[in-house]
Order: sequence, then structure tokens, then C-alpha cells
Amino acid sequence: MKSRLSLLVVVLLLLAGPATAVVAQGPPSYEEARLSAWILNTQLLENLGKGDATQSPGTHAWLKDFRAQTQGIDKDTPVAKWPKVDVGKLIDHNPNFWRMYFEIAPGDPLLTMIQASLLLSQGEARRAAYLLELGQYWPGIPKRMVRTFQSVHFMAMVSLKASSDMTQEGIKLFDQGDYDGAIKKYHEALKLCPQNGWTSYELGYALRTKAQVARGEPLDKPGTLKTNGPLNDPPEVTAAFADARLHDPLQFMAYQGTDQEVIKGFVALVKKVKPAWDILRKPGATKQAEYYALKDLSEGFQEAGVHDLAILARQLMAARRNSYAPEDYPIFVTSLRKLAPGKDTERLLSRLGGAETIAFRTLIPQEPVEGQPALGSGQRVFMPNKPSKLVPQKGPVRLEHLVLITNEKEIADRATVEDLVKFSKDFQTLAKKALAKSKKPCKVFVHFTCTPLGHTVKIGHRPEDVDREPLQALHEAITKMNKLPVKEESVEFQFELSVAPEKGALAEKE
Repeated sequence: MKSRLSLLVVVLLLLAGPATAVVAQGPPSYEEARLSAWILNTQLLENLGKGDATQSPGTHAWLKDFRAQTQGIDKDTPVAKWPKVDVGKLIDHNPNFWRMYFEIAPGDPLLTMIQASLLLSQGEARRAAYLLELGQYWPGIPKRMVRTFQSVHFMAMVSLKASSDMTQEGIKLFDQGDYDGAIKKYHEALKLCPQNGWTSYELGYALRTKAQVARGEPLDKPGTLKTNGPLNDPPEVTAAFADARLHDPLQFMAYQGTDQEVIKGFVALVKKVKPAWDILRKPGATKQAEYYALKDLSEGFQEAGVHDLAILARQLMAARRNSYAPEDYPIFVTSLRKLAPGKDTERLLSRLGGAETIAFRTLIPQEPVEGQPALGSGQRVFMPNKPSKLVPQKGPVRLEHLVLITNEKEIADRATVEDLVKFSKDFQTLAKKALAKSKKPCKVFVHFTCTPLGHTVKIGHRPEDVDREPLQALHEAITKMNKLPVKEESVEFQFELSVAPEKGALAEKE
């Protein structure tokens, strides 16, 4: 088995630095993927233990839980002989895990990788894959970390191949009317991978069909989702669908039954989660589009009861905003209380308390992103409101976001919100007028320093080769603007604008 762990070697090399060519000897099996993920996880956990226990009590408490619950698991013990680990007890419903989660920078990729690799080591391949795909939307994620995410994502997906191939054989038997043969194949597939959510769904569907035939009822059309009326499902059907949702929360067809929470989950997945994820996957999506897609994901996942992904999506929003915000708090309250109710969680929620800034540590440094302040810098990003679907934004110039460089408390002491909003609107009006004449697409960064005497401005742009006349017109218009009333010292902020004249309209089509 060890000779076939070359994919893990690639992953570790990517994590450590520049990629080194390693010849893979075929895709990993389910057992090999679990072992590889475990070895990777033990390497990554070294980063967690380096923090000061007084500053990171949740982290050290969870590491203690981890060591206690994973005794008997190591790289030299065959996977088949590993003791069973309850990932719900260790991760999902463990208050110490979530205490740790909020001691670390929101959405930190290394923590996401730790969670995903631990899930994969315990067979939760699909859940690991969803975390890894979503976690790549952290602002400033290092390129080598993206490659690592993609490698482990691939390992998770191919680990299901043998089980999925067996499931496909069962579907063929089902289509021929051999329901007992299909059910037998599904059970064999679940022996290969007990956490294959697709297999559990197909098993439930076959058991339901067999029961319908036994009762002499007409069969449902393929692809029918049953949520209304008497279902008469045997308990094993309900259990199989529940297993499918547990191990593969995006297995849409497993959201069946009469439970209103399950039906609500299906609606949320279809109406919120899928469209939002499609936007994230869309090449060239704007920062604004990605930000609001993450918002929809956090809300949709929560409504569907997929609380770990709801929290990650919301933390990725906070990372892009470079701060927590009061509107994040209800998401955290609901999801954390569902996952790990109790005194520890209430203490965590009290600490969060809707605060816009809290102390945290980073596990991996960000790569610089133009217009994105560094985590912990105190600068806060504000996104423009999501465009209405009925009245989309029009025109070649759009505001991507506003970065408050002076912290909000100092701004509140030096200028009023009303004056700042008016100044911002006046600037956007003249900026759209001046930059609309640009013949080349570009990004424009306008940095204001406002004092009681007036304002100074620095204008940057990307790429270097842009139309100079619209930028000069913008600069001249800014010099004629009414000053922002500042009581003392200075207030600094920066606008990021996108100019795309060839499209004529930059609104995200939704």
C-alpha cells in the first residue's frame, strides 16, 4: 500500500513549497485515501499545538479530545483495524472544536484542510470534498494551498470509485426490475464505503420501490421526489435517506419524506445553495457576486441543516470583509446551537456577541490581493448592496467595494455617518461620469485622505496601460468636490471601481 501513496507525497510537497514532480502509481483506493488523509492530518496538526494555551484554550482542549478519541490510529496500522471514530462527537457536535474554530482567522485554509483531511481519514469523502471546494474562496489563499486543496479533493472523490462502480451495477439491476439484486449490490457497495451518500439514496429508493410492488401500488416515475401525501415508507427507507443526507448533504434527491424540516432543506438547496454555488464556479465572477453568493450559501446551508458549511461560508464572508459584522451573528447563533448546544457554546456566542473585531491567530499567511486589506489590519471592507434582480445596475462603471482604512471607532469620532454616505455618493456619481469615457477595461483604486482642511487623493489603476484622459478628468472632478466635514485629524478610505466599456453593463446577471 505504501508504494501507492505517491499522491500524498505530492500533497505534502505542495504544502511545503514549490511542487516537485512525483510519478503517481494510480488513483488511491478508499483505504489508501483514508491513510493518506490521516498522515496529512498529523502533519497539519503540528501547527495547531504551537499556540499559547492561555490565548487558544479551545484549540488545546480540542487537541486533547482528538488524542483521546483517535487512540489506536496510526500510519502503521492497517485501516481495516482502526478503531471507529465518531466524527460527530469529535468535530460536528464538539463545542471545543467550534471554540477553536473562532480562535483562528475566519476561513483560514489550513484549518479547513485539517477539518477536511480528518473527515476523509474517517471515510467522509463527500463532506471533505465540499469543504475543500468552498474553502478555496478565502481571499489571498496561497497558490500552493489551492493546489493542495485540489489534490486532496481529487483524492477524496476517486476514493469513492469502487463503491460507486458497485452502485452503478445495482442501478442496472434496478432498471431491469431485479430489486433484490440491486439491493444486494448496494449493500456490497456500502461495505466498500459505508459513507457513500449516493449509495444510501439508491438503497432507499430501491427499498421503497420493492415495498410499492409488494403492496401492488403503481410505481413512481424515475426522478420523482415524494414529499406529500401518504408515503407508507418502511423505516429502512427513511433511515437510508437520512444516511444519504448525513454523508452527502448535497444529495438533493435524499431530501424526501413528510418531515417539514427535510422538505425545507430541499427547497433551500434548490433555490439558494445551487444557484449560489453556480455563481462561485463561474469563471470571472466579480468580488461582489462572490460575496453575495457566499451570503446565499450561508443562509441556504443553514436552512438545509448543513450547519458546518453554513459557518464556513459565513466566515469566508467575514474574511473578505476583514471583520465580523452584526449580521453574521444570527447565522453563528443558530448553527452553533444546533451543532453543539450547551454552556461552552453559549460562552463562545457571548464572546462573539456580534462584535465586528475579535482576537484570532492565523495559521497560514495570505498572499497580497489588490484592494484586499490584510487580516487583522483593522481595515474593513464594505460591499455595495446586492443589485436587484428586477432593476439591475447599468453602465460601464461599478463600485466593487469600499475599504475603511481608518478604523470605524475613530471615523465615528471624526465624522458623521450621514456626511460620509453623502460624500461617497457624490464621489460615485462623478466617478461613473468620468470613467464612462474610458475605452479600455481596468480597475481603478481611489484613496482619499480627508482632514478638516479638505482632502487629498491618490489614484491607482490596473493594468498600467489605460486611458489617461478619463483618469485626469476624475482627478479634476475630485478636486472640485465639497470636502468631507472632519472634526479632527484625518479619515482614510479607498474605493475600488471596475470599468468594462466593452460590455456596456457590469451588473451580474442573476
